[in-house]
Amino acid sequence: MNSADRTILMTPGPVNLHPRVREALGSAIVHHRTGPFRDLVRGVNRRLQQVFATEQPVLILTTSGTGAMEASVANLFSPGDRVGVISSGKFGERWAELAGTYGLEPHLLTVPWGESADPGAVARLLDETSPRGLLFTHCETSTGALHPVREIAAEARRRGVLTVVDGITGLIAHELAMDAWGIDVVVGGSQKAFMLPPGLAFVGLSAQAQDAVRASKNPRYYLDLRPALEQWEAGDFPFTPGVGLIQGLDVALQVIFEEGLAETRARFHRMAERTRDGVRELGLRIYPQHPSDSLTVAQVPEGIDGKAVLDRIVKEDGIRLAGGQGKLKNKIWRFGHMGYLRDEDVEASLAAMKRALQAAGPAAGR
Repeated sequence: MNSADRTILMTPGPVNLHPRVREALGSAIVHHRTGPFRDLVRGVNRRLQQVFATEQPVLILTTSGTGAMEASVANLFSPGDRVGVISSGKFGERWAELAGTYGLEPHLLTVPWGESADPGAVARLLDETSPRGLLFTHCETSTGALHPVREIAAEARRRGVLTVVDGITGLIAHELAMDAWGIDVVVGGSQKAFMLPPGLAFVGLSAQAQDAVRASKNPRYYLDLRPALEQWEAGDFPFTPGVGLIQGLDVALQVIFEEGLAETRARFHRMAERTRDGVRELGLRIYPQHPSDSLTVAQVPEGIDGKAVLDRIVKEDGIRLAGGQGKLKNKIWRFGHMGYLRDEDVEASLAAMKRALQAAGPAAGR
């Protein structure tokens, strides 16, 4: 897969593109106000519903995943609303920042980075604060920790609290059954397991969430989901969408469903297990308590320059891994398992890490 002019991305986004997706992205663009494009979009919409495990609309936004997170906050709530936020990493913190930006009253359940939220603690937060909504992350990309979404959503549902889940890194790699689990909003992004470049985001909305969108008093324009909902069934958009990316998404979804969602998840799990085993064989420690199959996080040993190791791997092996973010900068390495990857790519990344650690000195691997 590697070549002299292309780096293998073993990062938790963006990811390597499937060859058929790359071909689709280079195909002739079509006009978005035409019957053929609307037909394509309606087919994409149906497949997205299967990915989100919902019979409700899944909107496509031409934005990053953060744009869809912001759209959720802007459309579901009104200034002064109380919301619960599970903050366990950089992207949990982002939910709190967005809530504050829109004049909401965020109440935080702070979970140590690398740990998963306890549903009992979530229940206590909901009982103590009586929020209108609960904002949290499925897979915290900054730490690799996976939250028990099903159990958390059940606690919120029992109390009539809207659940808003950042599924950007967890979607496809893990089950996320929106309707069956009673989740009101699931946010996704194109640059993860969808095997696309960044630029598209997805928002699945339950019937209750759609009612909340119509009732919200927040001002919004480009991120207003009301016209998007009105035009969803027709396969249309209120503004010019990312036509080329949607053409690529159509092919990416074809590839995913040809393999099968369960089979895709099994492949991610196999690569994640092999990566974790390989990391342990190198004498490194796995960081989170409950790791996601989307990425593996290894702790940088004391006395090792984590960034220098990653730079060496890129330069000598053409493989890019990710470092830490925020308080974990230069303290962890992140191996992504999403996108178009093969087993040999995982083995190559582990071998490259081994060589880089040997070159880094005796402190490595302890």
